[in-house]
Amino acid sequence: MVTCWSNGEDCTMSGECDIGKGLCCQLQRRHRQAARKACSYFKDPLICIGPVATDQVKDDVEHTAGEKRLTGKAASFNHLRRK
Repeated sequence: MVTCWSNGEDCTMSGECDIGKGLCCQLQRRHRQAARKACSYFKDPLICIGPVATDQVKDDVEHTAGEKRLTGKAASFNHLRRK
């Protein structure tokens, strides 16, 4: 079993991704390209391929101003925040 240590590496099941960093295996579809399975960050474990233990996530993903757009309607997105 090969463990994915970074975002974007190919995988077949979520057990191959580093859950401590908040990664799981997800199906990614892109325009005019074949769908592929890759390790990426997740908020909802239902989008992951295979079982995921959310209590093992050690670090929350921190965004800089360039990575995450801040809007005036931030209250509309409170349901997406981790509790």
